[in-house]
Amino acid sequence: MPRILIGCLALVLFLPAHADDDFISPSEPNGGARFSEETRRAFDLESKADFVAWYSTDGKLDIGVGRADKERNIHYPIRFALDELEGFFDDQRHKGLIVVTVAKHVWADDELNEHLERLRDYFIARGYERIVIEQAYASGRGIHLEHPKPKPAEQGGAGEPATRTESDSEGGDKPQPESKERSQ
Repeated sequence: MPRILIGCLALVLFLPAHADDDFISPSEPNGGARFSEETRRAFDLESKADFVAWYSTDGKLDIGVGRADKERNIHYPIRFALDELEGFFDDQRHKGLIVVTVAKHVWADDELNEHLERLRDYFIARGYERIVIEQAYASGRGIHLEHPKPKPAEQGGAGEPATRTESDSEGGDKPQPESKERSQ
């Protein structure tokens, strides 16, 4: 019990001394914690993503499935190798943005870059238009990589752009392949 009291006292003394730091503040006018701009941006991207996954240090993905212990409020994730999830990601309907958060790592820079390239290439091959790979830190998130899908012309073929522009979506003649297929 004395350790808890000492820990609480240290926290009470620490917070006011660091109230102007970039990462944490006892409170803001809105009552929330204060984060760096990069962390705010990372969380904003997560909230807009079509899919969010966690990449663990063993090179596997946590896609949010697993066993839950409701009594202790604990989630035991099931992690999958990338090749085990190819069909899953190939079949996703919405592929505008995927955010992958890399667990707190102990990799050297070269090894980290290999993992980032592997993830980027994997999700490009699955058809994702935009890939964001974040880094989990104790104090928030950092963004390692943001990759828009290359346009067809850059892939060696000609054709339509990979994403629709605002003016494209305002027009009245939107393609509706599902309705055409059903009517045939």
